[in-house]
Amino acid sequence: NCVRTHIDICFKEGKCRFGCVENSCPGEYTTRLVNELLPPKDLKRLNRRIQEENIRQAAIDGLECCPYCPYAVIVDNPDDKIFRCLNPECMKETCRLCKEPNHIPLRCDEVEKGIELEMRKFIEEHVTEAMIRKCPRCSQRFYKVEGCNKMTCSSCGLFICYVCRETINGYDHFTNNEKCTLSNQSEKIHYEEMVQEYTNAKNEYLRLHPEAHDMILRYDPISHLMKPPVTTTGAT
Repeated sequence: NCVRTHIDICFKEGKCRFGCVENSCPGEYTTRLVNELLPPKDLKRLNRRIQEENIRQAAIDGLECCPYCPYAVIVDNPDDKIFRCLNPECMKETCRLCKEPNHIPLRCDEVEKGIELEMRKFIEEHVTEAMIRKCPRCSQRFYKVEGCNKMTCSSCGLFICYVCRETINGYDHFTNNEKCTLSNQSEKIHYEEMVQEYTNAKNEYLRLHPEAHDMILRYDPISHLMKPPVTTTGAT
């Protein structure tokens, strides 16, 4: 059990070879013993790790490795910007310079990475969700492009106000109601909701990740929110 635990710890530390549990002993455990003590899923990862280490130590000119799997190949053309993995279990295309997924035609410095990408996606998901209504009774999700604001749930038949999202009995809800009018622009409603949710989502992300406080999003979702044109109704 001591040897098994020792090998397991060494494996989790990223090691390829497993020295004796006794610090004073310079010996290593045999491959046969390691194969007996490690579970199959860890053995597969260990063999991949050993293969990667052997490739690195070989220092073969022009040899490049896939960032996502052990596949390696000699790349002869220095002008080829993309590494194409031919491992059937991987088949990823990556940039040879920055090792990120293929981002052509963008330059490496134009590609979002790490927390910047995570922050943008977090905000985008919340902004998109702001347009979606949910039936208070059956949780059916819906949204409209045009038409009046008295909505009928297609699943359970409940009447819902599209503006305030509350359950209503009929058209009386819209009488003398400055906020919830019977008919107005869906684009205007959605725009205002998305702008508000943008602020909420950004503040929430920064609360959860204070290290991103100074982050400037190069593809800020706010830049894609198009303000609807102002329409006027003239009397004739």
